[in-house]
Amino acid sequence: MTVKLLGAVFVAAASLIMSNYLCSRLGRERDELEGFIALISRIRLEISCFSRPLSEIYSEFSSPSLDAVGFTEALRARGFYGAVCESASVLSISREAKELLISFSEDLGRGYSEDGIKRCDHLLASLDGEYKKCHDALPGKSKLIRSLFLTFGISVII
Repeated sequence: MTVKLLGAVFVAAASLIMSNYLCSRLGRERDELEGFIALISRIRLEISCFSRPLSEIYSEFSSPSLDAVGFTEALRARGFYGAVCESASVLSISREAKELLISFSEDLGRGYSEDGIKRCDHLLASLDGEYKKCHDALPGKSKLIRSLFLTFGISVII
């Protein structure tokens, strides 16, 4: 009887831990999108108002969610394109958002400042749509994940 009870507690704890991990991963996606929106907004502002070099903009930027995955460190060392490519495997954002960032970074710093501002505006609109979609879906997905893992845990125990 003790072994069965111990096994039930173990299965319940494992399902709880796994559901919390998956829900936190969904939250990280939202936070990373928020960080990229802040970075692109900063780049747009600095280009339009001050015409500052990208390296100076990168050196002053910080975002807790992007710092956690090593993006801002790579940004300062390798530039935007290098940072996106290097961090792509650890970023929680969608494949579409990564492709948007890579496409943006390939042309960043080339051409006139007006072109850079237009590219920033286009990327901000796209990332904002991704952010809203992620933010709106987060409560429902979290609830679904927790319910599924709780149901799985109970079914295994029974």
